[in-house]
Amino acid sequence: MVDPFWGINLRWDKETVLNMLYESSINGNIENCVFSFYKVYFITDTKMNARIKATLNNPAFEKNEIKSLDYSLVAQFKNETTAKFNTFFFDYFMTQMSSAYGKKYLENIEGDTIFLTWNNEKGIVIKATIFRDINSYNVSVKLKN
Repeated sequence: MVDPFWGINLRWDKETVLNMLYESSINGNIENCVFSFYKVYFITDTKMNARIKATLNNPAFEKNEIKSLDYSLVAQFKNETTAKFNTFFFDYFMTQMSSAYGKKYLENIEGDTIFLTWNNEKGIVIKATIFRDINSYNVSVKLKN
C-alpha cells in the first residue's frame, strides 16, 4: 500500500523510507527541512491549473516499521484572487485516496470543514481534515502494528 501523495510504501522499513526521502532531497525532488519534507508540484488539466504545496512531517517508526505519516497539502489555483473551495481538486484528492486506501470511508461535514476517515482492514487508519475555505488538506496515516 503506497501513499498517493508521497510515494511511501507503508510496509517499508525505516532504512528504506529514510533512504528514499534522502535520495529525493539529494535529487531536488523534495526539500529536507530538518523536521519535515517539503515539495511543490503542479496539476494542469482542462478543469484546473493548481500549484500544490505539500509538507510531510518526519515519519514516526516503531520497531523499524512505519507507525504514522502526517502531511498537509495546500492547493492554490491560477487566476484565483480569493481562495474558495475547489471541487475539481477535491475530486482529484478523493480519487487518489480511494485508489490507494479503498472506497470505504466515512465523511462528516461541520461547517466549512470536511472530516474523512478510512479504517482499512489491513490495520491502517487514515484521517483527512479538509478546510474548504482555504483548500488545505491535512492527512494522518496511522498503522496498528
